[in-house]
Amino acid sequence: MARHDGAIRDDKLAIYSQVAHMYYELGMMQPEIAEKLYFSRSKVSRILQKAQDLGIVDIKVKHYLSRVHSYENELKRKFGIGNPVVLTSFEGDQTSNAMDGLINYAALYISDRLKGDCVFGITGSHNVTRTVHMLRKQHDCNLKVVQTIGASINQDMSAELVEFLANTFGGKAYVLNTPVYVDDLAVKAELMREPAVSDAMYLMKKCDLMLMSIGTFDVKGDMPNWWGYMTEKHRHELQKKGAAGSLCAQFFDLDGNWIDCEWNRKCVSIPWEYLVNGKERIVIAHGPSKVRGMLGALRGKLIDVLITDTITAAAVLELQDKITGR
Repeated sequence: MARHDGAIRDDKLAIYSQVAHMYYELGMMQPEIAEKLYFSRSKVSRILQKAQDLGIVDIKVKHYLSRVHSYENELKRKFGIGNPVVLTSFEGDQTSNAMDGLINYAALYISDRLKGDCVFGITGSHNVTRTVHMLRKQHDCNLKVVQTIGASINQDMSAELVEFLANTFGGKAYVLNTPVYVDDLAVKAELMREPAVSDAMYLMKKCDLMLMSIGTFDVKGDMPNWWGYMTEKHRHELQKKGAAGSLCAQFFDLDGNWIDCEWNRKCVSIPWEYLVNGKERIVIAHGPSKVRGMLGALRGKLIDVLITDTITAAAVLELQDKITGR
């Protein structure tokens, strides 16, 4: 029975539904439908659009993730990175959804790399934490897990993550029992002589794998969880010296150069020379806030394996072209 309350009449809804059924479910072409129902082709087209607008037809596109080799090859060509991994991404994806594919890939990749006598260095960022909890033992592995950054004032997961992974793989944990920042250099030097800290620092030099994330830099204070130690003075000094991002809480500029500043000198983290010369440095990065840091890390050759998505990779390449004038 037709409705007269301003809503669309039932007979019209029935027509919209019939046309949608013929087009989407029976696979008929629009000219064929028009001829069958004695409609014009334009009317069939309008009805199909109306069917979508009213929710009679609910089109869902499955987002299949795959590697996009054109982006990977361009990153290799421009930056000389050995193993870029660029997965498809879609405009409008929520950040958490977009990250799922990257983290799944990273977990599969790293699980296959954990074998033999392996030293694995990790931090406690959100993406690293999610990846570590997805790692599975695939090979015989005498694993040593080392914490590569001291603890923050805010909720910190680094030590817990190291212990968790070592227990999961039946390996040994090396925890860095220090804060991420020590304001007195003499006190920092004393901490470095503690046996447990000294052992962890020694092991960092031998890392076969390091899993890191790019830390963003925002002078206004939108910062990673370990920035509870950072003052406004630190932030303005880093801004003045051109900070682009950080790895293991140490800041670098847009060319990937370590910044000589108070924060970096007093930070307790993997020594920069160990990071620069690491065997396999793996980074998961996604989103516009990471672009400058990613570009600096790529230009400075601080990354061996970059796992990102097409939208972020495109933004990094575009920024590089803008800087170089291409």
